[in-house]
Amino acid sequence: MMKLLVTNIVKTEHCNAVDTNLSGFIQNKRLINESEDLKELEQQCHKEIEEIRSISVGENGKSFFDIFVLQKDINTLARCANNPNIVLCQDKFSMYSSFIEKFIKEVKARAKLLQGAVESMDEIFESNQDSHQESHISWFHLPQEVRLMVLENLSNTDLTKLQSLQKQFLCLYLS
Repeated sequence: MMKLLVTNIVKTEHCNAVDTNLSGFIQNKRLINESEDLKELEQQCHKEIEEIRSISVGENGKSFFDIFVLQKDINTLARCANNPNIVLCQDKFSMYSSFIEKFIKEVKARAKLLQGAVESMDEIFESNQDSHQESHISWFHLPQEVRLMVLENLSNTDLTKLQSLQKQFLCLYLS
């Protein structure tokens, strides 16, 4: 329980998510400073957070910290979801392994939803295309990366609905 408290406090400090002048935060910091074991845990947490900040993810210059802790861009991480280096982060950072494990599961789920949505859109447009439309620009003329970028603007709920809509559409089309 104390490990969870310390990891959360350090993560909160690095995120600037809470006013560190609040009495509850000050009391928690005092509690940590009164215990050598908790101070040692705190130092480990600071060290891990700094290491997490040093890991670049994707081509946009964001760090694993930006995405994992600040949750700025889950789509960047979703593109790298199966990258072995991301999965290694889970084992590398013992203080934050449970947070990272949970986040990686969320990221992999989003990556799967995005891929499924791309496939659904492909099937919807493919079944709707006729010979008169071949000269018009359509979904199929967009590069795969652009299709993915379009769908990244949707929530997980919307991506799920899109896939079920595609199944309904195909059932109607095939009937």
